[in-house]
Amino acid sequence: MLTMRQIRKATPSSIFGNHEYSRVVKMSRGRTKAGARFVRALTCSPWDNNGFRRANPPQYSTSVVVVGTRAKKVAIKSAWLMFDYIKCSCSCPYFTFYGCEVELWKRGAADIYYSNGKDPIVRNPAERPWACKHLLALFDKIDNHTL
Repeated sequence: MLTMRQIRKATPSSIFGNHEYSRVVKMSRGRTKAGARFVRALTCSPWDNNGFRRANPPQYSTSVVVVGTRAKKVAIKSAWLMFDYIKCSCSCPYFTFYGCEVELWKRGAADIYYSNGKDPIVRNPAERPWACKHLLALFDKIDNHTL
């Protein structure tokens, strides 16, 4: 199980450079039937990596669910998600084909929804559990709002 902070630390700097091109279009939050907190959002990349605006950018379903809490509690009001164990998911091709979903699944931080579950031997040979730019944009949005 991983926290949002641990996933951010494992994410390469090249993805942090690209996540400024991603936007959270619509966000909802609440609790599941089991009582776990969740955040669900539609995210998109209105600009491509060269800085040109796209006419109709594809939208991706991105979600974060809190699955457990750590013993250490934090006094920061909006930092509940930084130190709680989460499961995250994104429907973008990068999250699927670069092995983000599989590597996070191996550590209990994701479920396999979009990929075939095979190890990313070519795209992620170091088997690092990183996030896509859409998840990083959602993480930033969560940090800026009290949930």
